[in-house]
Amino acid sequence: KSIHVLLIFVLSLAVELLGAKASALEQITHVDCGLVPSFSVVWVGVDAGIFKKNGLDVTISTAQSTVPCIQSMLAGEAQLGNPETVAGLIANQNGANFVNLMNYQKTILFEMFVRSEIKTAQDLKGKKIGINRFGATAESMSRIMLKNLGLDPYKDMTFVQVGGGSERALALMNNVVQASLFSPPEPVKLAKESTLRLLAKLSDQGVIYPYLNLVTTRKYVKERPDVIRSFVRGYLEALKFYATNKVEATEIIAKRLRIKDKELVDYVHKTTAENSYMKPYVPRDAELIYQFAQVEMKQPITVKWEDTYDNSFVKELDSAGFIDKLFQGVNNVIREPVAYK
Repeated sequence: KSIHVLLIFVLSLAVELLGAKASALEQITHVDCGLVPSFSVVWVGVDAGIFKKNGLDVTISTAQSTVPCIQSMLAGEAQLGNPETVAGLIANQNGANFVNLMNYQKTILFEMFVRSEIKTAQDLKGKKIGINRFGATAESMSRIMLKNLGLDPYKDMTFVQVGGGSERALALMNNVVQASLFSPPEPVKLAKESTLRLLAKLSDQGVIYPYLNLVTTRKYVKERPDVIRSFVRGYLEALKFYATNKVEATEIIAKRLRIKDKELVDYVHKTTAENSYMKPYVPRDAELIYQFAQVEMKQPITVKWEDTYDNSFVKELDSAGFIDKLFQGVNNVIREPVAYK
């Protein structure tokens, strides 16, 4: 009888300890501004239990667009998020107090597909390029890519508002437009179309554009630096797992994106890893961000870039040698950091 009592006591104690451990996890919400493949490192960090190892129970909330994404952060419904940097800068111009804590990706993974009869960039003169909508990032990036290809982005091509990726692909295949930009995983399917060809990739043009950052409010940074520190560390461990455990990572990507095609999932994984920084500092150069924000607002942005970011959490882990040790031997991520302060 005494043994039974002892066993019951031990089991009760174990349950209490497990419950205490579970309740010790800090519960936070990270809002994604859409269901975008570039966000997949964070998904892997959540689904593989990496953030929990760092004391965080992270819930991912998916907003339909940037506006509700920002609203949920301002309302305190989400503590962290990844609104497009231009949108965050405009929000700060309008009185918000967002801060960029690290830069998830080097640039937007746009690829320019053209009709197969377009052999060189010069063949695009006088042709039409399809975009999702005027004023969106894709329009600005289309103009940058055209300029880098030696064209006048305001005179050599006519911009046509077509719609989403599937609508633009259809317009391109039907020769309604002769060029358009696409992001993963769409290029995998388009590369198989005999009437189309890949002309250029933004990532090959050396365009550094920190459009996707970890964002929170200044108030939250001040109140909960411990949570930010744990999240940044968890993200880096998730990126290491993502880059070196392809099978597990692609299973999570496929589930989150509801994609069964292995080729598409593999492409998302490869391009996301290769576009992610091992040392995700927010770059000091934000010229493109300001250009795009001013076009959208139709007025100058007076908020200073250096007042919108805080690299101290990444720098703390970098200076301690944590990042170099973690990514030792990992070569399918960007190893060199951007210029930063």
